[in-house]
Amino acid sequence: MMNNSQSNNSVLSIIKQALQVNKKPFPWLKAFSAGVAAALPVIIGLAFGHLQYGLIAGLGGFAYLYVFNVPYAQRAKKIFSVVLALTLVTYLGTISAPYPLAVAILMGIIGATAIFVFGALKIAGPSAIFFVLVFAMTTGMPVNPDEAFLRAGLVFLSGCLSWVIAMFGWFINPEGPETGMVTRVFLQLANLLDSVGTVRFTENKHKMMDVLNESGETLSASYIPWRTTDMFNRLYLLNRYAHQMFITIVEHFSNAETPLPKELGQAT
Repeated sequence: MMNNSQSNNSVLSIIKQALQVNKKPFPWLKAFSAGVAAALPVIIGLAFGHLQYGLIAGLGGFAYLYVFNVPYAQRAKKIFSVVLALTLVTYLGTISAPYPLAVAILMGIIGATAIFVFGALKIAGPSAIFFVLVFAMTTGMPVNPDEAFLRAGLVFLSGCLSWVIAMFGWFINPEGPETGMVTRVFLQLANLLDSVGTVRFTENKHKMMDVLNESGETLSASYIPWRTTDMFNRLYLLNRYAHQMFITIVEHFSNAETPLPKELGQAT
């Protein structure tokens, strides 16, 4: 009887997790920009009467899927590297299409290399999936090794379009990713203050440590010695102040049994 009850509870738990709504806000801007990066090359190809070239160029739009909330200096290098990699796998897929054994070997090499690079450098993103996908799609196209440079060039051009779309926010808010990261730090600091004297303190302490590490990496990646702005200096000092506050809270309130006034968290 007990086993049946545990089994039912397990099934209900799985169903509940499957139907649980993600409380994080939907990244509508990223979704819209990714759609533009993929659709615009196809629309241009259709407008000029070369739909097939537009569809090939649309493969470069996958580069935008590697955009994450990182500093623009780091984002520029990352996305351009992805564009070059997609261009290369397009070229390799086109010239290796007549040789099935070469296709199999190259697909393994591409997947292994991408997974190693993303894992070793701890780069956020979908890893090897789109490099392997683009390579597989180009090998499945009509066999024509003479079009290798043409196809690679089309992917490169549309990839550059994705790069431009990814960097567009720099003209509006150059320190946007850094500002968002420091904002997260202080929101988590407020949660930590609110959880003092409760069972949630340890959990929020670990979350605060993770956010501080992430913010430190973000600010380090965005630091350019020959170009420091007042905004960057302000964000750096705020992050440092949050770090000092975290240390003070852990040292003095780790064993607290009563919560702190709510006004402290709200003031943060």
